[in-house]
Amino acid sequence: MAVGGRAELAPVPDSGWLRPGGSDPARTAAAGGREQRTGPDASARPPNDVAVRRDEPKRADGCDPASDGHTSPVVVATDDRPPAPALRAEGINASIDGHQVLADIDFALEAGSALAVVGASGAGKTTLARVIAGLHRSATGSLELRGNPIVVGANRRIRYGAGGIQLVTQNPRSALNPRRTVAQTLGRPLRRIGRVARRDLARRVTELLAAVELSADLAARYPHELSGGQRQRVALARALAAEPAVLLCDEITSALDHTTASAIMALLYRIRAERDTALLIITHDMALVAEYCPGLLVLDQGRIAESGHTGTVLAAPTHNATNELLV
Repeated sequence: MAVGGRAELAPVPDSGWLRPGGSDPARTAAAGGREQRTGPDASARPPNDVAVRRDEPKRADGCDPASDGHTSPVVVATDDRPPAPALRAEGINASIDGHQVLADIDFALEAGSALAVVGASGAGKTTLARVIAGLHRSATGSLELRGNPIVVGANRRIRYGAGGIQLVTQNPRSALNPRRTVAQTLGRPLRRIGRVARRDLARRVTELLAAVELSADLAARYPHELSGGQRQRVALARALAAEPAVLLCDEITSALDHTTASAIMALLYRIRAERDTALLIITHDMALVAEYCPGLLVLDQGRIAESGHTGTVLAAPTHNATNELLV
């Protein structure tokens, strides 16, 4: 239930981990325990591979917006091998017109977790999103989707099947076909990707609208008949039709007022909790990052300035790029 633009949610069971920086205990041990976090006085800071529970979207002050004081149950693993991350990126480099705009980007995103990628204008955030989505060809490095390699720079279609990667952009007005109703917009991926039978389309459209907290009455409307927040929710519903492993959100709240933006972020928080969807959120809104994203990666001039648990990074930033974002 939404209260004041925020979702009041019960704690998510503790069954997933986020390790910003793309490291895990085994890899850290193999590297001789080397800390990944960069910046002045980095040796005095927590390492990048501090594990962040997917059910703990902390604020900068350490508070959990959804906590009701209950503790999560301990989950006992039955397999010594940790599950593959929903998305892993290693050594991502990208260029535009011969100019390098991304250099050596590494991170790992667990199922059901959320990682915010922030940075000043021109830091490389949108280029990173385009590389992951398969929209930027001049890129190298390695990407894995649920443990399966995907070719960097390859056509986006190989990523966009069921259980793949879905991209939601900052301008739903241009992303939604003005000649299609909401039902037609949602029906297309349901049939093409979800293989939903025509007789079941109306029911599935209604379910998708409910998933993004929209009334079924909106199914017959066109994009110009919707508010900005409603259009963004329809764009999210279209992405969810493919039941993605990773939802890639590129500045999806930038054109919205703060109340609507907060409601969209609360919706994303609920989606990742209910569907075990991994979220990679490109944004400039540090207030929403502090409230809803447990993991943080700061880009500066195409490189990782620092990364880690959001509360830890924001409480004691080690890089000027992070400090400037907090001003």
